[in-house]
Amino acid sequence: MKKNLVKSLAIASAVISIYSIVNIVSPTNVIAKEISNTVSNEM
Repeated sequence: MKKNLVKSLAIASAVISIYSIVNIVSPTNVIAKEISNTVSNEM
């Protein structure tokens, strides 16, 4: 019984960490694209 609980907790924390990484990476990608567009427009 405890092993299943530990396994589900591990899976849940892995999913949460993946989601948080994706949420952090997506906005920075958008910001980087905006910056590169601005820089290339000003060249």
